[in-house]
Amino acid sequence: MSHLPSHTLENPLDFPLNSSRLIEASAGTGKTYTIAALYVRLVIGHGSHNGAEETGFERELVPKNILVMTFTKAATEELSDRIRARLAEAAAYFRDPEAVEGDPFLASLRDDCAAQGQNLMHLARLLDLASQSMDEAAVKTIHGWCQSMLKEHAFASGSLFSQDVETDNEELRLQAAEDYFRRFIYPADAELSARLLEDFKSPEALLGLTYSLSKSGQAPVDGDLHSLLKEAESAHQQRVAEIKQEIAPIVQQLVDKTSQAKGAATKLKQFQKFADWCGNPDLVEPEATAANWKNISTDELQKFADAKLGGMPTSWAVLGELQDRIKRSKVQQQEELAKVKQHAAFWVSSRFAELQNQRAEMGHDDMLTRLRDALKGPSGEALAAAIRKQYPVAMVDEFQDTDPVQYEIFNRIYNLAEPHPGTGIFLIGDPKQAIYSFRNADIYTYLKARRDTEGRHYNLARNFRSSQAMVDGVNALFERAEELPRGAFLFKTEAENQLPFNPVGANGLKRTFKHCLLSSNLRTAPALLWSVSGEEKRNKNDFFRAAANHHANLIASLLNDPQAGYYNGDDKLEQRVKTSDIAVLVNNFNEANAIKKALSDRGLKSVYLSDRESVFAQRVAKDLLAMVSACAEPRDPSLIRSALATQLLALPLSELEHIHSHEREWEERVEQFLSYHDQWQRQGVLAMLHSLLHDHQVPAKLLEDRIHGERQLSDVLHIAELLQQQSLVLDGIPALVNHFAEQVNERHGFGSNSRTQSDEQQLRLESDDELIKIITIHKSKGLQYPLVFMPFVAYTQAEAYRIKPPAVYHDENGELQVLWSKDDDNKQRLSNEILAEDLRKMYVAVTRAQYATFIALEAVKEHRNNPLFYLLNGGESLTDELYNEVSERWQRAPHTQLTRLEDDEPLVRALEQEQTTPKLTPRSMPADRKLERWWVASYSALKYEGAVTKSVQAPQSPDEMNLLDERDDDEAEVASAAEPSPDSIHHLPKGAGPGTFLHNLLEESANIGFAQIASDAAERSKLVEGFCVSPYWQEHQNSLEHWLDAYLHNEFSINGSGDRVSLSALEQYKAEPEFWFGASEVNAQRLDALVREHILPGHERPALEPNVLNGMLKGFIDLVFEHNGKYYVADYKSNWLGEDDHAYTEQAMREKILHSRYDLQYVIYTLALHRLLKARLGSDYDYDTHVGGAVYLFLRGHRAETGGAFCDRPPRELIEQLDALFAGKNLSDKESV
Repeated sequence: MSHLPSHTLENPLDFPLNSSRLIEASAGTGKTYTIAALYVRLVIGHGSHNGAEETGFERELVPKNILVMTFTKAATEELSDRIRARLAEAAAYFRDPEAVEGDPFLASLRDDCAAQGQNLMHLARLLDLASQSMDEAAVKTIHGWCQSMLKEHAFASGSLFSQDVETDNEELRLQAAEDYFRRFIYPADAELSARLLEDFKSPEALLGLTYSLSKSGQAPVDGDLHSLLKEAESAHQQRVAEIKQEIAPIVQQLVDKTSQAKGAATKLKQFQKFADWCGNPDLVEPEATAANWKNISTDELQKFADAKLGGMPTSWAVLGELQDRIKRSKVQQQEELAKVKQHAAFWVSSRFAELQNQRAEMGHDDMLTRLRDALKGPSGEALAAAIRKQYPVAMVDEFQDTDPVQYEIFNRIYNLAEPHPGTGIFLIGDPKQAIYSFRNADIYTYLKARRDTEGRHYNLARNFRSSQAMVDGVNALFERAEELPRGAFLFKTEAENQLPFNPVGANGLKRTFKHCLLSSNLRTAPALLWSVSGEEKRNKNDFFRAAANHHANLIASLLNDPQAGYYNGDDKLEQRVKTSDIAVLVNNFNEANAIKKALSDRGLKSVYLSDRESVFAQRVAKDLLAMVSACAEPRDPSLIRSALATQLLALPLSELEHIHSHEREWEERVEQFLSYHDQWQRQGVLAMLHSLLHDHQVPAKLLEDRIHGERQLSDVLHIAELLQQQSLVLDGIPALVNHFAEQVNERHGFGSNSRTQSDEQQLRLESDDELIKIITIHKSKGLQYPLVFMPFVAYTQAEAYRIKPPAVYHDENGELQVLWSKDDDNKQRLSNEILAEDLRKMYVAVTRAQYATFIALEAVKEHRNNPLFYLLNGGESLTDELYNEVSERWQRAPHTQLTRLEDDEPLVRALEQEQTTPKLTPRSMPADRKLERWWVASYSALKYEGAVTKSVQAPQSPDEMNLLDERDDDEAEVASAAEPSPDSIHHLPKGAGPGTFLHNLLEESANIGFAQIASDAAERSKLVEGFCVSPYWQEHQNSLEHWLDAYLHNEFSINGSGDRVSLSALEQYKAEPEFWFGASEVNAQRLDALVREHILPGHERPALEPNVLNGMLKGFIDLVFEHNGKYYVADYKSNWLGEDDHAYTEQAMREKILHSRYDLQYVIYTLALHRLLKARLGSDYDYDTHVGGAVYLFLRGHRAETGGAFCDRPPRELIEQLDALFAGKNLSDKESV
C-alpha cells in the first residue's frame, strides 16, 4: 500500500520558492498563515542571495507580480488583508525586533537574512512598500483573474476590449431553452413533440439537463431529431426481435410440456405470457410482473422441471437470462437516445453563447473557457509567456476546488510536470475537503496535479484550530476507517491510496471545555459526543423531530448550566457557554427549519446562514408586493383590500371588517394610500415604504416575535432597498411593480427555486453574533466555532433522489462519463463517488469545532450509504444493536463518548442568562468640550490683507491650484495692443484662464519630454494644435508654437551662483507632483513671522490674517527637477507685469512675489521637497547638499535679461524650524514669536 511521498512543512522558511509544488493543508493547519509567510519571503527575495536556489526565488518580487488566487471574493479580501498585515508586521520586526511581538518564523527569517549579510533596513523598506501597495496586488478570484487576463491581453486572447460580466444569467439561459422549444418542439408533429416532451417536460427541465451535461466533455451531436429517435427505437426493437426469435421455440416447448403436466395450471399461465409476447411483433417488452420473471429464473425453472416435467433441458437456461438481456438492450437504447438529449444540451449552450455575444456579455464560466481556448489557440504560447512574465510566481489557494478547465489554464501557463525556469506555481489545498462537485470542482483534477508534481509535495501537519482532544477524536475516527479495504475516502486499492488520511498533531488550546451533561459533576467534555438512537429504519420526519429535540435540549442545558464553559490552566471558569459559541450544521433548508423550530420551542433564537437563499423567496415578499401594488394604484379597491389583509400589517379581523363596512373608514384608508402614492412620486419608493411600515407599526409588531421577528424585518428592509435601487434604472412606477412581481413569482411559482446567483438578493444576517448559527456544511467550510452540533447527518436520501440520470461520473481512468440510465452497471460507480464526497463533507463537518462536536446517530433508511456508517463498519449491515457497535468501535475516552437519544425526552426550556454586557446609554459630552477643527488646506488658505478672497477648501487638481494662485489678475483686460513678435505672448489676456492654458501646455510637454518637444517641430505643432481647439486660441496658435519653442530653449538662472539651465536640457524632472503633510495647530501669524525673518528680510509685504492650520496641507508643484546633484522646485507664473520684456526685472518680479505672497508658497514647496528627500535618502540626506532652492518662472518675460526667472533658496534654519512647527513641536523662546 503506497501513495506519493510528501515532506512535512514545519517552517515556511524551508519551502522552496520555485518550480511547481503542492501543499496539502488539513483543516486548521495554518494554510493562510503559510501563504502570507511565503509572500513575505518572495517580497524580500529570501534565499536568492546566498546561492540557495533550492529554497529561494531568483529575485525580489513586488505584489503586482505575485499572483494569489482563491475562489470567492470574501476569501480574496480576507487573504489580502492578512498578507498586508503580515508584510507590515514583518517590516516593523525587521527594523526593531523588540518593538513587535514576533513569532518563530519572523525570528528565523530575520536571523537568516542577517546571516546572509543582507541590509535589514533595506528589506524592511521593501516590506513596507509592499504593504502599502497591496491595493495593486494580484490577489484575485480565479474568475476575476481570467477576466483581467482577457482584457489585458485582448489581442493575444482574441477577446473584446470591453465586455460586461453578468453573474446572474439565469434569465438568458432560460431564454435559450425556450428558443429550443420554439425551434424544435412546438413546430414538430404530434408524435415527435410528445416524444420530446417525455424527456424535456419544460424549458426549466431542459435547462437542468444542460447543466448536467455541461461538464461531461461529450462531443456535440448533429443530425435530424426524427432520425436520432427512430434509430434508437428501431435498434432496440431489432435487438428484442432477435431475442424473441431465439427463445420463441424454447418458450413454446416449455408451454407445451407444462400443459401436459398435472397441477401446473398456474405455471402455465405464467409461461403463456412470454409465449404471447414472442408471438406479438408489436409488443417490444413483455407485460410481466416480478412473479412472472421469478418463475422463468434458472433456479425456479430447475425446481419446477424436476418436480413436474422429469428434468430441465439445458437449452432452457437461456430463459433465466432474458430479463437481463432486455435490460441491457434498454440501457443501450438510453445511450442511443442520449444523442437527442446531447443535441438539445449543445444547441441550448450554443444559443446561450449567441445571446451573450449579442449583448457583449460573458458569465463566470466564460471567463475560464475563453482564456483556456486562447491558451490552446495559435497565439497560446505567446500568451502563456506574457502571463508568466507578468506573474512569475503564482499561488492557488483552495486548489482542491479546481475544475478541469482551471487546471488546464494553470498547466498551459506554468507546465506543472516540467516547470519553466524562473517560475513558481504553488498549489495549496486539502483534497479531504473537496466538496463542491456541484460547482464543477473535480477531485480527479487534484489527483492529476498530485501526479504532475510528484516528489514536490508538502504537508502542514499541525492543527492550530482545535483542542488536543478534538484533534485526537477526528484522527481516531478516520484512522480506523483508513484500515478498511477502500480506505477512509474510498480511493484505496491494492496498489496505492491516492487519497490517504494522514493524522495531524495538535498545537492545543489554552482553555478546556467542561460541562455536566453526562454527569452530575463537572467534567472535561468529550470532543465527540455521539447521541445514539435505538430506533431503526423509521421515516425521515420522525428521526428529524427526535434528533432536533434532543440537540435543542442539549443546547438549552449547556446554556442553563452556570458551570458549563471554558476553563483556564488554573481550572477557573473564564467564560460561560454563550449562544454565539454554537453552530448547528445542516444540509438544507428543511433541516434548518427543523432545528430552528426545536430551538424556538425552547426560547432560543437562531439565524440560518443560508447558501444563496433569495430574499424574494421569503414570505414577506408576497405581502410587500401586495402593499406596493396598492400604493402604485391607490384607486383600485381590490388592491387596497389585499394590502390591508396581509400578515405583515397584521390587522385584526374585526378591524378589517370595520374598515370594509364603514364608508368613512374606507375613505380614510384610500386617502392614506393616495398619500403613499404621492410620496412615492416625490421622494421615491424607499421613503414611501418606510412611512407605510411605521404608520402601521410593522417593525414593532414583527419584533414582538422574539424568534422570527428580526429575520422578517431584515427581509422587509432588504427588499425595500432593492426596490429603491431598481427604481433608479426602471422607467416609472408600473415598471418597478412589474419587476417586483416577476421576482416574487419566479421564487414562489410552480417549480420555483429559492436560490439565487445574485449577491444583492441573497439573505442578509438579521442580527449580530449573539445568536445560535444554523449553517450548511458547505458554507461552514473554512470557518470555526467553539461548539458544533450535527443532528441530521445520519440521514441519507434514498437512491431515487441521489442518482438522477443523466449524471456524470469518472471511469477507471479518471475520465468523465455520463450515466444515462439507472439500469446501467456503472450506477454503482456513481453511487461510490457520491459516498466519497459525502465522506469528505463529513470530514469538513467534524473539523469545524474548536472544543466539542455533538452528533446524533440512528440507522435510518439507506443508512448503508451514509458516510457515518461507512466510517463505523464500512457500510455493512449491523450485527448488533447500534449503541453496542458504536461503543465497541468508537468509545475512546476522553475524546469520544456516547449517550442515548430517546424519543420521549422532556422539553428543556432555556433560562435567561445574566446580562454580561452593560446596557448602552447615550454619551453626554462635557460642557467645556470642543471638537477639534481638522481640515485639509493648501497655501491658498493663508489669507493676507488686500487679497482676493480665496477658498478655504484645498484645491483638488493642479488646474484649481492655478486658478486660486492667479485669481487677482484682471481677465477682461488685454495685456498689450502692440503688434507682438512671433515668440511673444505679451498680447495674451491677463488672468487665470490663459495662465491655466500655459500651465497645461508645459505640463503636457514635460509628460512627453521637454527635449523631445523642443527638438521635434512636428510634435510641438501637434501638441499646440491639440490645445488650441476653441476659435479664440486658434487665433494665437502660431505665436504659441513660436513661444513654446523659444521658452523650452531659453536658459534661466536657478541660483545665486550664476548656474543656468533650460527646460530642454533637464534630464531628471517630475511634472505636477502632489504633496500632503500634516499641520498640527500651525499659527498663521507665527508662520508669517518666520518667513518675513528669513525670506527677503526688510521688504514689505501684506501680513497674513489670523488663522490656524490643523489637519493636512496639500498642494501641487508645477515642476521638481534635478541639476548637478541638487533638487529644485519650479512654479510657472503667467502674471502680467508690463507691456514688454523690460517690465520683467528682478525688482518687478520680487515685488509681485511679495505682493501675492508667493514667498510663502515657495517656502512651503521647499519644505515639501525637504521632507520628501529626507524620507527617500534617509541618513544620507543633507539640506545644504541636496536642496538647490525655488525658481519662479514668469512665462511672459522669457526674453528679458532676467529670462523671467526669480530664484531663491530658503535657509536651512527656516526649513528646519518650519518642519518642527508643522509637526506640532514647540520652538525655543528665541525662535518663537
